[in-house]
Amino acid sequence: MSLLNIINKLKPIILVNILCLFSLDSALADSLDDIRNRLKEDVKHEQYSAAYGILMAFETEPDIDSSTYYIEDADDTVLDVYKIPLQTQLYSAGGMDVYGRIGFNYATMKANDIMDKGISGNSIRAKWTTYSTTLGVVSEIKIIEHYSLIMALDSGIGRLENTAQYKGTFSKALKPAIDGILFDWSTNTALISGVLGAKYNTYLSENELEIRAHISHSYVTTFSETKDFSGFSANTNTFSLASDFTHSWHTRLMSYPLSGIAHVGYTSFLGSDRDVLGFKQFVELGYSMKLDISQKTKILQSLNMGAKLIVGDNNMDGWGLIIGYRF
Repeated sequence: MSLLNIINKLKPIILVNILCLFSLDSALADSLDDIRNRLKEDVKHEQYSAAYGILMAFETEPDIDSSTYYIEDADDTVLDVYKIPLQTQLYSAGGMDVYGRIGFNYATMKANDIMDKGISGNSIRAKWTTYSTTLGVVSEIKIIEHYSLIMALDSGIGRLENTAQYKGTFSKALKPAIDGILFDWSTNTALISGVLGAKYNTYLSENELEIRAHISHSYVTTFSETKDFSGFSANTNTFSLASDFTHSWHTRLMSYPLSGIAHVGYTSFLGSDRDVLGFKQFVELGYSMKLDISQKTKILQSLNMGAKLIVGDNNMDGWGLIIGYRF
């Protein structure tokens, strides 16, 4: 069940309490407090923990990314994810390379109408925003020719916020009861993520094939929440499989060799609550241009940029930019 579907289940509770508020002309402030207290008992953000956890874990996956996902029939919910992990080599010997990395992550999920057009002229637009910074260590160990084992550990702090816009008389009447409880809240987060994966790499004449697979586990917990936000802790798991096929264009740009890279990827959330964002798996198909700069610098071997299409279950689709580098 998606986050928005969970919120939809709370609508009858919210509406009944608001009707009670309007029916009590006396002791209005006390009645509002009673309604808010009842809502705080019904709205436990632990029931949304899987959604919030996946949202934050999704943005801290160890890949450069700038992607947009259209969820639930394209125009209802939009998820934007931006990730920039930067890494540098710390150690290399005996078939093992160790890298340190820092990640800058940002994501938003926008629901255009929580009211679902249920009351004419009324709507509630909600937006969840999360951003974080992580530090981590990555170890790549060569097992046999072409095959490597990858292990990584990242930790960091972040921020998760919700804002809402109310349109219409009835929607605006809801705000005093649900403000800070269901919408318009914020919290700090601490997170830790572990990755276990494998990589296959081989050269076919002038072409290169690389296949990567990994499982990541992330733990997210909140602290310093706003007054009426109940807080949460969440564990999430993700499986990813990606392949890159690089082929030479047999041409140069300002003396730099040019190549093309065909990208194919698959990502799946794992666990019983894997569909809380409205989709549970998706495929990415993309193509990028690679610029070999290894002759000019010892730090980077290449840079590449391109675009990709995204197709998932439950009518989810999207697109993204591909930005990559190789040491």
